[in-house]
Amino acid sequence: MKKSDLFLFSYSFSSIGGPLALIAQFSRGLSPLGVILSSILFFPTVYVIYHVTKEVKGEKGLYEYLLNSRKVSTAFLYFWFFSYFLYLSYTVDYVVYYILQLDGFLATVTLVLLTLGIDLLTLTGSELWFLVFSSFIQLFLSIPIGRQVSLTDSVNLSQILPTSEAFVCITLTPFAKTENSNAKVIFYAYVIAVSLMAISTLFAIPKFIYYASSISAFSLIIVEFYAIKKILPRKLLIIVLLFSAMTLVSLINPYQYYLYTIVPSLSALYVSLGIFFSSIAFSKGGNVFLRASSIVSLVIVAYGFYTSLDFESLSVLMIEIISLLSIFGLVLYKNGRKSS
Repeated sequence: MKKSDLFLFSYSFSSIGGPLALIAQFSRGLSPLGVILSSILFFPTVYVIYHVTKEVKGEKGLYEYLLNSRKVSTAFLYFWFFSYFLYLSYTVDYVVYYILQLDGFLATVTLVLLTLGIDLLTLTGSELWFLVFSSFIQLFLSIPIGRQVSLTDSVNLSQILPTSEAFVCITLTPFAKTENSNAKVIFYAYVIAVSLMAISTLFAIPKFIYYASSISAFSLIIVEFYAIKKILPRKLLIIVLLFSAMTLVSLINPYQYYLYTIVPSLSALYVSLGIFFSSIAFSKGGNVFLRASSIVSLVIVAYGFYTSLDFESLSVLMIEIISLLSIFGLVLYKNGRKSS
């Protein structure tokens, strides 16, 4: 495998959530058939991402694919950046306080060290080499050697669509495209990741695998930061500093910070992906199968947006709505200025 293909494979492999995260956090209560059905439902999205990765010439991923339409690309960029910028800091909190379940001084030290590690990898341009290493570790730890068999004898159909949403960050894959990359490796990464997830449902998951899934979460942060870096390379230092500051601010109350950032982040992500898939699904002419695949993707995205709305907490819901309306207003303002 060429180095460019290895980078794209590792990036894609990590973006799917990372197999350790899929195994430890998403496979509980599922059967192999349930995982397979979920992966089949999501496969049209993988096809769209494969097509985009194959077609784009530069390194701006989905954004580059939309640049022919300025108003659409502006809307996508604002919602997408808002989502993933929040994603960076609250995922650090998620690793420290929810996966590793640390507290006190040890939690603070761990959070600071993780933040510095992310900054260092991003500023030195070492992300792809790190993802190759982390993918190998995740692949090795995902092999169910010596685990107790624990069969699930039923298929929970209601979990098929929610499970497919666990793969949604594979949409970041086009950002790792290089001139020599073979986009087909995306399919390899996807099949391997969901296969490991399906196999894991046959076994009891050891506690250490849940802790080890922090590797997947950390790798996903690196994947996201790399994508942001590709879109806004000239503002990288500012973004790194803002990310570091927000992560440190979260120490005031990490649990509240996580709650009040993850919800608007997820809803903004689904809005941005809805914009992207709509631009393909409702385009005139072109690849019929690609448009049909985009329509399936839109259904998944629409469901994801609906489930991201937090109706249980009025304060969180209000923050979510205000965030989305503010971004929408900013998009209208920017597009209005460009038109004039």
